[in-house]
Amino acid sequence: MSSGLATGVYTTNSPDACWYVAKSAECNVIVVDSDKQLQKILKVRDRLPHLRAIIQYNEPLRQRYDNVYTVQTKESSVALHCDDFVTPLPCDSVNEGIMF
Repeated sequence: MSSGLATGVYTTNSPDACWYVAKSAECNVIVVDSDKQLQKILKVRDRLPHLRAIIQYNEPLRQRYDNVYTVQTKESSVALHCDDFVTPLPCDSVNEGIMF
């Protein structure tokens, strides 16, 4: 079992503003709700050394990307497609950030 801290950004944030929050929080997982938000993170992910995975929900992926996963939602719950993960995502410490 892993744990972490959550931080958030506004949907109106620019890619650089998202990068600032993710870099400052040393996020290793970023969760986005749409392709529009995913594209912002993809623009800056090469500058996020701690980032190990991006998870998108609410919309199917428009194309496959390395270390980008989808989730399916049922009502208000979110279930990860576990078979998308070839290896589990390691957490090195309790305080690693996850950006929503």
